Amino acid sequence: MNEEDAKRLLGIKLRNLREKLGYSQDRFSSLINLDATNLSRIETGKSFPSFITFCNIIEVLKIEPNNLLNFISFNENVQNYKDIEIIENLSRVPEDVKINIYHLIKSLAK
Repeated sequence: MNEEDAKRLLGIKLRNLREKLGYSQDRFSSLINLDATNLSRIETGKSFPSFITFCNIIEVLKIEPNNLLNFISFNENVQNYKDIEIIENLSRVPEDVKINIYHLIKSLAK
C-alpha cells in the first residue's frame, strides 16, 4: 500500500465511523480538539492525523485502533485497495442504491 492509498482509505473509514455516530464534522472536530479544516483534510485523504489526534479519534469514537485501520491487510494475496475503497463507500449507500449497484456489477461480470 502506498501513502496516498493509506490516506484515502483512512479518511473514508473515519468519515464512515463519524457519520454512523451522527456527528457533524464541526461537532466531531471540536470533540477531538482539531479544527474542522484539518478534519476535512484527513477525511478527504489529503493528510494523516497526528498521533495525539489519532488517540483522540479512537477515544471519542469508543473503538479499538484496529477498527479504524481494518483496511490494512497482512494477507499478501489481498493487494487490490480499490476493492477495499469500494466496500467502504458502499457502506454509506442506501439499500435501494446497493441493489442497483449489485445488478450493474452482475451485468458487467458476464
